[in-house]
Amino acid sequence: IDVDFEHERREIVMQWVYETYGRDHSALCSTVVRYHTKGAVRDIGKALGLPEDVTKLLSSQVWGHGEGIDETRARELNFNMADRRLRLTLELAQQLEGTPRHLSQHPGGFVLTND
Repeated sequence: IDVDFEHERREIVMQWVYETYGRDHSALCSTVVRYHTKGAVRDIGKALGLPEDVTKLLSSQVWGHGEGIDETRARELNFNMADRRLRLTLELAQQLEGTPRHLSQHPGGFVLTND
């Protein structure tokens, strides 16, 4: 269930769920934000020390999910494919696609069980 209440009352509702169903039969949900190619290019480029304008241009060339940037397109944009950091950024971005980037607690999601 999703106890979607204003944040001022959320804790009260959460405690009510625990009291009503018991802590052994209720648990909070998590959220998982996963990498898409565009975000992976930005994060990896930054980590590898690529200039911000390069990572912005690279990430702006990604459309949709799972679509990387091939070397032909990178050359058309006048990127130096001999730059090891650039090649590694493109390579790693494809590998990171779909992996968790951020984990957190859902603000009001509960799982309830009978057992």
